[in-house]
Amino acid sequence: VKIQYPLIDEIVKADLTNLKTLVKALLALITDIEFEPIWRELRDRLLEELDYTHEAANIKRMSALYDEVSEIVIPKVVDEATARTVLTMEFVDGISPSEACGDVFGQDLRDRWGQVLADFLLRGLLQHRFLHADPNLANFAFLEDGRVIVYDFGSVKEVPEGMEKSYAGLFLATAHGKATEIPEILREMGMFMNDGSSLPLEGVEPYLEMFGEVLRVDPPYTFGEDEELYQRLFDAGMSNWQYSVDMQFPEDVIFINRAMGGHFGNLTRLGATGPWRDLVLRHAEAALSG
Repeated sequence: VKIQYPLIDEIVKADLTNLKTLVKALLALITDIEFEPIWRELRDRLLEELDYTHEAANIKRMSALYDEVSEIVIPKVVDEATARTVLTMEFVDGISPSEACGDVFGQDLRDRWGQVLADFLLRGLLQHRFLHADPNLANFAFLEDGRVIVYDFGSVKEVPEGMEKSYAGLFLATAHGKATEIPEILREMGMFMNDGSSLPLEGVEPYLEMFGEVLRVDPPYTFGEDEELYQRLFDAGMSNWQYSVDMQFPEDVIFINRAMGGHFGNLTRLGATGPWRDLVLRHAEAALSG
């Protein structure tokens, strides 16, 4: 049972005014992007989390989408005990993230959990266009048969039609090392320089190299094996600073990329190894052919 603190909705709405000022100032330091669409995306997703009837609707819709995916467990909503400020679901207990990421369970099982999380992410983005957008590992629990329980659906992103194909194209270009295709894919999805030109190839190649490693064939990638990966990502961002300050990007990517980045961290905590290339290619190719 999730019960909203009294007056928290009024407090959040008041704090949004201060948050808007802060976010606008921070963005102005790094980019000339139009601020209002970015702010609307952030504001709308935050306000949605205050309405538990909206979350209950998300749960029901997600349950229907994953009804035949036995690896994902979604607790059912108890309608008669749910309202705008109270959400009641059936009790489904599982292994906590801290236990799952510890030494109690074997690596084979952690690998399986990681693969289920990756599949959940890819299905939401590329197949259903209805993406669980709060990847905090505390929103998940785990079962000893390899299944994963998903608890929190306050933040769910509706992926605009066509954007799933753009992400599928990015994944395929990365998997096949086709760097020259990526700037045009990014431009078509709304990510380009302020003058309308595509992002320069040198701004793409460092990321292609790093994420291409995740999709290598043999041996399969183990999340966490490259202890310097986050430093390499930071260094790539710093070296491409001149592009980011002069670049436009669609507001819809904010929560999509948040979900992907969060699950990257989740798989790293699990130390998961898996057939990531096969998984990504299967979902990406299906999205482009659908």
